[in-house]
Amino acid sequence: MRQKSFYLIIIIILVALLAFVIYAYVSDYQKAKENLADRVLSAHLESFPVGTAVKEGMKGTEKSVFKKGEWMGVSGTIKTTEGGTLSLKIFDLNNNLVKEDPKWEETIQGGQGSFGMCCIVVPNEIGQYEARLLLNDNPIYSLTFSVTE
Repeated sequence: MRQKSFYLIIIIILVALLAFVIYAYVSDYQKAKENLADRVLSAHLESFPVGTAVKEGMKGTEKSVFKKGEWMGVSGTIKTTEGGTLSLKIFDLNNNLVKEDPKWEETIQGGQGSFGMCCIVVPNEIGQYEARLLLNDNPIYSLTFSVTE
């Protein structure tokens, strides 16, 4: 009887160790996968006065509520494995594409770095919108904003 109990305890310990090893492996795999994933680390929308002469590195006023006809830009930090084309498209809350323009694209290199795009005239209709950042046409980040009078 003692021998059966001893074997049972050994089996339970081995199963527990196996479960721990599997959990650690899956957890490490997920972390490694996240570290390799293309992602925006931070981003925000900015407002620029209408008619602004766009210059490299210029900054606008960070905000999420815009007036009709106002100019908007986006800037932030991205981490990517291979780089590619970062673009911006604006959608309404019904997932309808409202605005896109080839000028709202930026070629980025692999690694981690800053990005910025300016200037986009916000939609003319009052409402809520979503600015989606896409890397090689795959959505990777979105920012909501609204347009008022």
